[in-house]
Amino acid sequence: MFNVLRFYLAAVRWKLRAILWVTKELLLVRVTNYSLFKALYKVKGLADGGYYHNIKLSDRYSTDSIGGVKHNRPSNAPGYFDVLWDCILKGLGRDLVGLQVVDIGSAEGYFSFAAAKLGGWVTAIQPPHYFVGRFAALSEYFGLSDRVEMITGYYPAVGRSAVLKADIVLCLGLIYHLDNLIDG
Repeated sequence: MFNVLRFYLAAVRWKLRAILWVTKELLLVRVTNYSLFKALYKVKGLADGGYYHNIKLSDRYSTDSIGGVKHNRPSNAPGYFDVLWDCILKGLGRDLVGLQVVDIGSAEGYFSFAAAKLGGWVTAIQPPHYFVGRFAALSEYFGLSDRVEMITGYYPAVGRSAVLKADIVLCLGLIYHLDNLIDG
């Protein structure tokens, strides 16, 4: 019983922090766009433990500036994910318009959203976790809900048919999670 109460109080504390932070930003007239306001509230409220990807929301805000950084992120170097995405695009040598893209281990969806913004139809596969709510909030903010979908579960138990139909499969966040590269 005590653990349930402690968990509930922690959740309430995070929600209150989110409300206070967004209200302060609104009162300081830093946020004038309502969709940005909604996104900031959701992103801040879902920030418990920090963000894995640094996703730019506006000139002033990103998931890192709002919710902090996950301690186990592969790199905290500024622009790391941008450089990686540029390398992927150069390697593809083509645009993504109309292509089916699968992003296995998508986390908050940096690469999923980048592919969708370039015209791809994206299926993100991510184990059930706090990433699901973050992904939904960000896809709504970017207006990409019609171009991206998230399947929750562990690949290959879920998402196998999406991978078989895909033109491009991204699995950028998987290898360092595996203890044995041969057996998975």
